[in-house]
Amino acid sequence: MSDRHKYAFNGEWFFENAREHIERDDFPHIPIGKVGGVNGWALGIYRHHLDNRQFPVFFFTLDQKPKFKICCYTSILKNDGSLSSVCNRYVESDSMVISISLILDEENRYLTNGGLKIEYGFQIEGILSSDNIWTFNFHDRLFDSEEKMNMITFYSGSKAVPMKLFHCHKQASLKSIK
Repeated sequence: MSDRHKYAFNGEWFFENAREHIERDDFPHIPIGKVGGVNGWALGIYRHHLDNRQFPVFFFTLDQKPKFKICCYTSILKNDGSLSSVCNRYVESDSMVISISLILDEENRYLTNGGLKIEYGFQIEGILSSDNIWTFNFHDRLFDSEEKMNMITFYSGSKAVPMKLFHCHKQASLKSIK
């Protein structure tokens, strides 16, 4: 099992016609959805603005630009399914740099029928609030919560207001109650 399954949001994406996307620098965005209470998350690949020979893979939001700390994982899969170019980080923003010549070299076996397969995983650990205080990400479930039973879910709401769930690590909630 790859490391991507250790993250709350994870998946694989196959970019068809990778050579053409590299030449035109127009890879499509991978929509991820709502993460950390912020809509519009996506994964993208763009030509590096300082080094024309590299493409960073990174996570971003389309509308809002929150400050956050994330744990993330990205990897390019070779055409035999093996992992390569793994990036496992804990950072405030993320990118993994891919060498264009490495991808296009047929001997490296990154292209499968002309396409490029990337797997990813990430989760937001902290979000900087508007009053400059780092907060936990209470919006998303912990990635291993069902297996380890290490999460408590709170909810608020009424007949007039839809129910909203908040997720918290058991250790954090017990310390705040004491």
